[in-house]
Amino acid sequence: MTLPIQRLDPRQVRLLRSSVTITSHAQAVEELVLNSVDAGATKIIIRLDATNFSITCEDNGNGIDSTSMELVGQPFATSKCHTLQELDAMSQACTFGFRGQALASLTEVSFCEIVTRGRGAPLSWSKQFRGGHIIHCKPLIAVQRSITNHQTTSQHHHERHYGVVGGSGTIVYVRDLFYNTPVRRKMLDSRKEINDTRDRIKRIALIHPNIAFTFI
Repeated sequence: MTLPIQRLDPRQVRLLRSSVTITSHAQAVEELVLNSVDAGATKIIIRLDATNFSITCEDNGNGIDSTSMELVGQPFATSKCHTLQELDAMSQACTFGFRGQALASLTEVSFCEIVTRGRGAPLSWSKQFRGGHIIHCKPLIAVQRSITNHQTTSQHHHERHYGVVGGSGTIVYVRDLFYNTPVRRKMLDSRKEINDTRDRIKRIALIHPNIAFTFI
């Protein structure tokens, strides 16, 4: 069962806060994969195009309930831990995050779309961000998208999707990663990013033999 996403109380933010800065494709993928693991996924598919700064992470986990969509991707909004006492108890729990910062940090440096369907929900939902700003948040029936990376490249990405097919789960599309931090982009080597990402996925897979990982 997935707990609802809640915004941390300001007093708890001061106790728990620690900034999460996304610095590479590999780190972005790791954060997304760990979210999928925490969501109870048994299948996780990761697609990485390091040359075009593009990531897709798809899982069959519990998904996100429609009532939590307003807060997902917002700073210090999380379903995992809301008080310092809960953090102390997490030493016995199997979870990889608690501050609600990873997705928020990722949306600050990319075009990001979260497509999700909670377990038992009739519809998928879509929430889009660019540079940390919300573009939309709405239920999906059928959507045909054309993403144009006009700020950084003339390449067009045409994608058609109909939400999460066949049950619950979440798909996170990341495009134009680091579009607003050009110096960081120049420092990244696509071959090294692919190798680093593969190594991080392998480490996660080794301690989760019950999850099928696919890296493309």
